[in-house]
Amino acid sequence: MLSQELKKQLDVEVTKNLNRLETIYKQIHSNPELSCQEEQTAATVGAELNKLGLNVHTGIGGHGLVGVLENGSGPCLLIRADMDALPLRELTGLPYNSQVVSIDVNGNQIPVMHACGHDLHTTCLIGVASVLTALKAKWQGKVLFIGQPAEETIGGADLMMKAGIYDKFGRPDFALALHVDPFVAAGSVTLAPGVQSSCNHAVDLIVKGIGGHGASPHQTKDPILLAAHIITALQSIISREVNPSEMGLITVGAIHGGTKRNIIPEEVVMNLTIRAFDRNLADKLLEAVKRTACGIAQAHGLPEELWPVVELPETSFPPVINDPCLTETIKSVFCDLLGPDKVDLDTPSNGSEDFSFFGEYDPPVPLLMYHLGVTAPDRLEKAVDGGGKIAPVHDPRFYPDLHPSLATGVTTMSGAALHLLRKTTTQRDV
Repeated sequence: MLSQELKKQLDVEVTKNLNRLETIYKQIHSNPELSCQEEQTAATVGAELNKLGLNVHTGIGGHGLVGVLENGSGPCLLIRADMDALPLRELTGLPYNSQVVSIDVNGNQIPVMHACGHDLHTTCLIGVASVLTALKAKWQGKVLFIGQPAEETIGGADLMMKAGIYDKFGRPDFALALHVDPFVAAGSVTLAPGVQSSCNHAVDLIVKGIGGHGASPHQTKDPILLAAHIITALQSIISREVNPSEMGLITVGAIHGGTKRNIIPEEVVMNLTIRAFDRNLADKLLEAVKRTACGIAQAHGLPEELWPVVELPETSFPPVINDPCLTETIKSVFCDLLGPDKVDLDTPSNGSEDFSFFGEYDPPVPLLMYHLGVTAPDRLEKAVDGGGKIAPVHDPRFYPDLHPSLATGVTTMSGAALHLLRKTTTQRDV
């Protein structure tokens, strides 16, 4: 745990930086950038870390950056923040709301907003760097501050790992990240050991057929009908091939096929997401999708060369698994900093998170992702009593209650770092 003196110093440093951090947050929030387009956000983060004296390396895995803070010999800690925003038109009504319109990968103009808290994650990263720089006499070791691109799409963490960040900057002994949770009160956090998010396969299922006139279906092999049968059959995989005690799901999120009501097309494309808490189960579900789709095509008389094709257009994410020992240690730190009533048990999420890639090394890096409450307690109480709705992440009405959220995020992450990098720390006694 932190000494009383160090806790007071931590509180002073967080308070000292809050106004500056709020300004930075509003700047990032008002100028969101889509995945793989985070040039200005990365420049803002890099400039702030440079001001603090960190050695900043940019252009890693796209617009990713690593700020290195070295302070003598000791453990190495990675702290990650994701920087990308979402293709949504902001409806919060905030005075600093986003008016940004950007061009997506398909050349379409789309509105952009930070609806998943990445602006807050990034600002907290800068805040923690400010605190640890000011309190260098209280810790020793090395911190890698990661500004990560493309969490929402192609797995920017994987890109940064493939760029060799551990070979260049050292393998960390621990890796930490936080994520906002609008259904937890600001000033509180949640965390738990074990699986925290699902692994994920993004799948394109290309259903082929033999096209023709809609008035002569007997002369065709209708891929729209095949797709309908496949959609129904996929749910039988979940209900009859997955142990009811395990989490597994297959969702068909989009289907594209046809141009006119009286034309039977040659092809239908289905966009799926496959999720599970266990990587082996996710792979099993992927194989079952292939088997089921091809079986239905065969049953409808299609030759093998026209059987459905499965493609993985995006990086598959492994699950985030919190290291039990690291989680228990940091939970104690948080209870000491915030009070036990402000630290609650987390539950696994069906959502996916590419933070998991930072643990994928030999030997594996112990990970901890915790959730930061960002909604004022009175807003939560009103919502429970029917007096309003709390917008979830990825909703155009989502917003954090800024001051307490920032303060708690910087305090908890800084406190965790100070404990892990305390001058007597070795990996064995964490």
